[in-house]
Amino acid sequence: MNDDIDKELSMLDRYVELKLNTLRTGESGTVTVTAKLVEDGVELEAWIGNECIGATYTSYAVMGIDVIDAKELEDDSR
Repeated sequence: MNDDIDKELSMLDRYVELKLNTLRTGESGTVTVTAKLVEDGVELEAWIGNECIGATYTSYAVMGIDVIDAKELEDDSR
């Protein structure tokens, strides 16, 4: 394979993992998982109703992603 395809395929195995312990006895309801892209990474939170039951964070750097400011791209195109 060529380098572009290899790089693209290697990006497919970038995950942010959120492990939840067994739900406490007596609690029921739908577990909602939210993902938020923040300035320097990805935040995941798991919720039952209004209670956050788990959260995690992974930086873009750990996932091998370089973040480029949109203004830099705009300036380079001129």
